[in-house]
Amino acid sequence: MPPNPDPSGFPSENPASEEEDETLAGSVHDEAADTDYAPDTEETVDILSAPAPGLYLVATPIGNLEDMTYRAVRILKGSDLILAEDTRHSRVLLGHYGIARPSESYNDFNKEKRTPGYINRLKEGGRLALICDAGTPGIADPAFNLVKAALAEGIKVYPIPGPCAMVAAVTASGLPTDRFAFENFPPKKSAQRLRKLETLKQRWGGEEQHAPTLIFYVSPHQVRQFLEEIAEVFGPDMHVVLAREITKKFEEFLSDTAAKLREYYRERTPRGEYVLLLHPQNKR
Repeated sequence: MPPNPDPSGFPSENPASEEEDETLAGSVHDEAADTDYAPDTEETVDILSAPAPGLYLVATPIGNLEDMTYRAVRILKGSDLILAEDTRHSRVLLGHYGIARPSESYNDFNKEKRTPGYINRLKEGGRLALICDAGTPGIADPAFNLVKAALAEGIKVYPIPGPCAMVAAVTASGLPTDRFAFENFPPKKSAQRLRKLETLKQRWGGEEQHAPTLIFYVSPHQVRQFLEEIAEVFGPDMHVVLAREITKKFEEFLSDTAAKLREYYRERTPRGEYVLLLHPQNKR
C-alpha cells in the first residue's frame, strides 16, 4: 500500500516508555473482555492484560510515524507474532516504538503457503497481528486471504483502526464524499486501463445516477500515462485530484483538469506514491 513509513523530515519526540505506552493505551474496551453484557460497576478491567487470542488487523502510519495509535502499539507489543508485508519496512516502525516481537513476512508471494500454518496457530490460541507496509490491512494487500480463512474456522478477527491513504485523500480532496468507490491500482497495460475507464464512464456517466467519487492508487511511473487516458476517455476538462505523499514531508494535493495536470507533469518527474480521485460526472 502507498506510501511506506518514512520518519525523515518530521520532528519526532522520543516514544514514551513501554509502561507509559501501555497505560495511555488503556481504554474501557479490552479485547479479552469482549462480551455482550456491561461489567458490574465494581469490576475493573486490566488494561495491561494480553490481547485475547485471535487475529488483529493493525493499521499503521502511511508516512508520519506520529499517526500510530496507542492501542495499535499495545496490541503489537502483546502479540505472539507480527505478520508484515515486508519485514524490512516494518522494522523501522517497530523499532521506533520499541516493539520487540517476532515478525514474519506475509505477502502475495507466500500467502497460499503460509496461511494454513497461521490458521493452525490461531486455532491453538495464538495472538497474531497483521500489518501491511503502510495503512490499513486488507486494502489492496493480501490480508483478505488470512481474514477469510480465519473467519471460516470461527477464529475471532479484530480490526484495530487507523490511517488509510484512500480515506485521507478523499476527505481532503474537495470532491463529493457522500459516496465513493475504491478502484485499487489501475491495470498495468494501457489498453486495459482504457477499457477500465470506459466501463466506469458507461456505468456512472448518466446524470440520473448517484455516482461515487472514484479513487485509484497510482504508482509514479503510471501517473503521466493515466492522466492522458483519463483525458481521452472522460475529456480534457475532467477534474482530477492527485494526492501525493500523504502525511509525509512533501505532501501535495493537486486539483485541476486532466489536461492541465498532464501538462504539469510533462516538465516534472512524478515522485512518491499517489492517490488519484475523480468524479465521473465531473462534480466538485
